[in-house]
Formats: sequence, C-alpha cells, structure tokens
Amino acid sequence: RLAEEERLREEQAEAERAEEEARRLEEERLAEEEAKRLEEERLAEEEAKRLEEERLAEEEAKRLEEERLAEEEARRLEEEERLREEQEAAEAAAYDEERRIAEENRIIEERRIEEERSRAEQEAAATKEKKKVSEDDDEDDDEAPIMDDTMIDVPEGYTYQDGWYYISETGERVERIGIRDDYYENLPDELKPEFRDLFVEGKKINIPRFPFYVIEGDNTMFFRLVFTFITRYRKVISIELLDNLYEYLVNKFLDNSTVISKLNDKLIRIYFARRKEKGILQKCEAKCREDVEYCFTNVPNYPSNLYSYKRLVMILERTDRLAEARDLCRKALEIGLVDGTKAGYKGRLDRIEKRLEEEAILAEFRAQ
Repeated sequence: RLAEEERLREEQAEAERAEEEARRLEEERLAEEEAKRLEEERLAEEEAKRLEEERLAEEEAKRLEEERLAEEEARRLEEEERLREEQEAAEAAAYDEERRIAEENRIIEERRIEEERSRAEQEAAATKEKKKVSEDDDEDDDEAPIMDDTMIDVPEGYTYQDGWYYISETGERVERIGIRDDYYENLPDELKPEFRDLFVEGKKINIPRFPFYVIEGDNTMFFRLVFTFITRYRKVISIELLDNLYEYLVNKFLDNSTVISKLNDKLIRIYFARRKEKGILQKCEAKCREDVEYCFTNVPNYPSNLYSYKRLVMILERTDRLAEARDLCRKALEIGLVDGTKAGYKGRLDRIEKRLEEEAILAEFRAQ
C-alpha cells in the first residue's frame, strides 16, 4: 500500500511537472507570437513611414519642377516682350530717320525754290510783289494733307487753287480772305491758354509753312493742315485739346468718310505714342476698333495697310488677348490687309498661335 501511495504521488508530481512544463511552453509560444506581432507592426509602420516620405518627396520635386517651368515661361515671355519692344523701337527709329531725310530733302528743295524765286525777282522787277510771297506757306512734302482742295469753302469773288485764294477779277493771290470761325470762341476756357501757346503764338513747335490760327480771322488753311502736322505736337499737346480739335474737325467733315478715317489715323498715332499715360491705351484701343468698323462700313477704298487694324492687333497681343489677336490676323489675311512688315500678318499669326500652344501646354501641365 505504501508503495502504491508512493507511486501515485510520483505520478501526480510527474503530472504536475508536465502540466507546469506545458504552461511554460505555452507562455513562451504566446510571448514569441506577441514579439512577432509587435515586430510586424513596427516593420509595417516603418514601411508606411518610408512610403509617405517617398510620396512627399515626389510631390516636392513636382512642385519645384512646376516652379522652374513657370519661371522659364515668365522669362521667355519677358524676352519676347523685350524683343517686340526692340523691334518697335527699331521701326520707330527707321521711321524717324526717313522723316529726317525727307525733312532735309524738303529744306534743300525749299532753299532751291527760294534761290530761284530771288533770281526771278531780280530779273522781273515788275512782278516783284506777286513773287515775294514766301513759299513757306506751302504744304510739307513729307506729310500728305488730310483734306484736298475740294473741301475748301470759296466765297463769291474768289477762286482757290493749290492751297491759295485768288481774286477772281485780278488773279491776285491772297493768304486770307476773312472767313471767320468760332472755334476759339467756343473753346473751353481751361484749354485756351494752351491753344494760344501752340497754335496762335507757336511757342513750343515751329513748323515751316504751317499757318498759325488767327483769332477772329480766316483760319481755313489752319483747319485744313492742323491734323496733317498734328503728330509733331504729340509730346506737348494735351489729350483734352487734341480730342477737342478732333471732334471739331469730325463734325466739320461728317460727310467725308476718307477725311474721317485720316483724322482717326492721326489720333490713334498720338494715343499710341502716349499709351503709358493713364487711360490712354484704352482710348487708343477703342478708337482703333471704331476706325476699323468705320472703314469697313463707310470707306469703299480703305487702304490695305489700315493703321488702326494693325495697331489693334498689336495692342491685343501686348495685353495677352491672344485669341482675339489671332482671329484678327486670320481676317486680315482673308481680306488682303498688310501691316508693312516683312513677315506681314502671316508672321504675326504664326507667332501668336505658337504662344497659344505653349500656354495650352503649360495650363495642361499645371492641371496635372
């Protein structure tokens, strides 16, 4: 019995040891699984962190690339604007040089005429009074007149030819015949001092053969020639006085579409020369649109190098309204307009379409 009890105790102790060993092994297994799980979570977190860092790095690289492309595009546009300005400056310089040469030729021709007139006076004393009138009142050869002789009011007893009045009975040439206008009288008071300085006393600009305005006198030739030479006043005349003169002449020649278009041409040239002044570029664009519509509607034989059309395209291009500028270039090619440059409207169209394509590509890239 004791042996049996001892055996049972040993078996029970062995069972307890086995059970304890099983619990230990199970705890070790659970500990290993927990450690494995924690390690997997750590590795997963590290992988997620690595992927997030890669994503952020890619986004930063993409942003930097977009900024680089935008800077390159800005530099390209700035360079194109500089080249356009240089081209316009070169064209303006060439135009000024042509005007200078024409002025020199005119002066030489004027001197030659004066010498011939002096010799004629010496040879024919009987006709001295008739010949002593200075040729300085003739029109400048280098600036085409806006109005022709058919637009001059000729009172009874006079005839008019080649810029001069003649007494019908005697044939004597006279400068003024007493036709009185009310322009100065109706001019706003704030513009009268400036008008007197420029066109009555000639203080700022001296133009040979240009008849100054005579208050309460005959100013037929003044109004005939004032807009012929008005671009020479472009730096000194106020926009208010310029607009006032323009409106007066437009109302005076409402029935002559050719004269109206020429007046518009001169006004647009001065507006564009003064475009940096506040609001003048907008006035220039509006007058360009008005003149283009007016010529297409009212001037049967408008010039193929219509200045207002060309200037409107240039303004639109300068202000990045490329779609409208492109459409105007296409229309110009359809109706046969020219812009006076070597490439013409075809060259302008190609340049504008290239800019539009580049902007579309840039916009698509930015959208992505």
